[in-house]
Amino acid sequence: NPPDLSGQNSTVRAYQDRIARRMAEGPAFAGEYAVIQIDCGARCSNAYVGNVRTGEVFKLPVGGRNNLDLSLKYELSGRLMTAQWSDAGSGECAIQFFSFNDGEWIELLKHEIGDSQGCSTSLSYNLR
Repeated sequence: NPPDLSGQNSTVRAYQDRIARRMAEGPAFAGEYAVIQIDCGARCSNAYVGNVRTGEVFKLPVGGRNNLDLSLKYELSGRLMTAQWSDAGSGECAIQFFSFNDGEWIELLKHEIGDSQGCSTSLSYNLR
């Protein structure tokens, strides 16, 4: 189904074409969700998951201008979303784990891994 962006803010609606294209490619997360990451400037990106069956779109709780250098790790068969990002204010790099259940993001753990230089290292490497 095409993305249902009713009730979303104008920023999300401006991304409608990019969200629709990615959702048309099929699911990559939690069985029926496409993951969409859209640049919003230098070191900045917003991330969404779109249900390819229902069209519902949900914003990840991290990203944008507050959480720079966003990297994501996820699997088609799982509901765990791992995010690595650097805090725009403090410059600290963190890895955060979320579960996605019934349209809700549940924070499981946040682990700070040092200054923003830590985020220049790949998420896969920092998870070791």
